[in-house]
Amino acid sequence: MARVETDGTIGSYIHGGRIGVLVALKGGSEELAKGIAMHVAAMNPAHVRAEDVPAEFLAKEKEIALSQMTDKDKAKPAEILEKIIAGKINKIVSEVTLLGQPYVLDTNVTVAEALKKEGADVLSVARLAVGEGVEKVEEDFAAEVMKQAGLA
Repeated sequence: MARVETDGTIGSYIHGGRIGVLVALKGGSEELAKGIAMHVAAMNPAHVRAEDVPAEFLAKEKEIALSQMTDKDKAKPAEILEKIIAGKINKIVSEVTLLGQPYVLDTNVTVAEALKKEGADVLSVARLAVGEGVEKVEEDFAAEVMKQAGLA
């Protein structure tokens, strides 16, 4: 894990002993930092900002959006088609980014808007969940018994 030196605020939140989040903000209050940490625990955004979303992901989502369009939509002029697709992609990017999501403590604003109200910005986020990233080995129980019995 990277070390972050900040003149801002560090917020932490542990949910049920299973999910832990640390958030470093530039500016803001401890209350806001903790609220953002709670948001990350609940919503588990894949990325912080829109520019953090990989180009491959965006290309795949564009492909999906195109495949879901009706023939009537596809018959529209190219510039209109691009605007429709861009709108769908922007919606998806909002859903997968911390700053684009509706803030769980005030769903009338996005996380970005909540930060802006307090003159804050996210420097870094770390979210850990018990068992996350642990590979579970699936074994054939009957084959294992036969092997231990010397029959396999």
